[in-house]
Amino acid sequence: FEVVRLNTYDTVSATWTEEQRQLGENAAVVALASPSASEIWAERMGTRHPTACIGETSADACKKLGFAQIFFPESPGLD
Repeated sequence: FEVVRLNTYDTVSATWTEEQRQLGENAAVVALASPSASEIWAERMGTRHPTACIGETSADACKKLGFAQIFFPESPGLD
Protein backbone atom coordinates (compact mmCIF):
# COMPACT_ATOMS: atom_id res chain seq x y z
CA PHE A 1 0.00 0.00 0.00
CA GLU A 2 0.98 3.63 -0.34
CA VAL A 3 0.64 6.36 2.28
CA VAL A 4 -0.44 9.76 1.04
CA ARG A 5 -0.20 12.70 3.41
CA LEU A 6 -3.17 15.06 3.35
CA ASN A 7 -2.92 18.45 5.04
CA THR A 8 -6.50 18.89 6.16
CA TYR A 9 -6.26 22.20 8.00
CA ASP A 10 -3.98 25.09 8.84
CA THR A 11 -3.84 26.83 12.18
CA VAL A 12 -4.60 30.46 11.47
CA SER A 13 -5.06 33.09 14.14
CA ALA A 14 -8.33 34.99 14.19
CA THR A 15 -8.45 38.73 13.69
CA TRP A 16 -9.54 40.53 16.86
CA THR A 17 -11.59 43.68 17.04
CA GLU A 18 -10.62 46.40 19.51
CA GLU A 19 -13.53 45.32 21.70
CA GLN A 20 -12.26 41.73 21.76
CA ARG A 21 -8.76 42.92 22.62
CA GLN A 22 -10.16 44.91 25.54
CA LEU A 23 -12.10 41.87 26.75
CA GLY A 24 -8.87 39.90 26.67
CA GLU A 25 -7.04 42.58 28.63
CA ASN A 26 -9.72 42.45 31.34
CA ALA A 27 -10.06 38.66 31.53
CA ALA A 28 -9.80 37.20 35.03
CA VAL A 29 -8.62 33.83 33.67
CA VAL A 30 -7.81 32.46 30.21
CA ALA A 31 -8.85 29.01 28.93
CA LEU A 32 -6.44 27.61 26.33
CA ALA A 33 -6.90 24.40 24.38
CA SER A 34 -3.75 24.13 22.25
CA PRO A 35 -0.11 25.18 22.06
CA SER A 36 -0.90 27.41 19.06
CA ALA A 37 -3.66 29.19 21.02
CA SER A 38 -1.18 29.69 23.86
CA GLU A 39 1.34 31.25 21.48
CA ILE A 40 -1.22 33.64 19.98
CA TRP A 41 -2.47 34.70 23.40
CA ALA A 42 1.08 35.32 24.64
CA GLU A 43 1.87 37.40 21.53
CA ARG A 44 -1.26 39.53 21.87
CA MET A 45 -1.91 39.73 25.61
CA GLY A 46 1.28 38.62 27.32
CA THR A 47 1.56 35.91 29.94
CA ARG A 48 0.27 37.63 33.08
CA HIS A 49 -3.24 36.09 33.13
CA PRO A 50 -3.95 32.93 35.16
CA THR A 51 -4.37 30.16 32.59
CA ALA A 52 -6.57 27.04 32.55
CA CYS A 53 -5.35 24.49 30.01
CA ILE A 54 -7.27 21.44 28.80
CA GLY A 55 -4.26 19.17 29.27
CA GLU A 56 -0.56 18.75 29.82
CA THR A 57 0.45 19.54 26.22
CA SER A 58 -1.10 23.00 26.37
CA ALA A 59 0.23 23.51 29.90
CA ASP A 60 3.77 22.64 28.77
CA ALA A 61 3.49 25.19 25.96
CA CYS A 62 2.36 27.82 28.47
CA LYS A 63 5.30 27.01 30.75
CA LYS A 64 7.73 27.46 27.86
CA LEU A 65 6.08 30.78 26.98
CA GLY A 66 6.46 32.07 30.54
CA PHE A 67 2.92 31.96 31.91
CA ALA A 68 3.19 32.08 35.71
CA GLN A 69 -0.15 30.61 36.86
CA ILE A 70 -1.05 27.49 34.91
CA PHE A 71 -3.79 25.05 35.87
CA PHE A 72 -4.56 21.76 34.13
CA PRO A 73 -6.10 18.38 35.01
CA GLU A 74 -3.82 15.50 35.92
CA SER A 75 -6.14 13.14 34.06
CA PRO A 76 -8.03 14.97 31.33
CA GLY A 77 -11.38 13.54 30.34
CA LEU A 78 -15.11 13.97 30.75
CA ASP A 79 -15.37 12.34 34.18
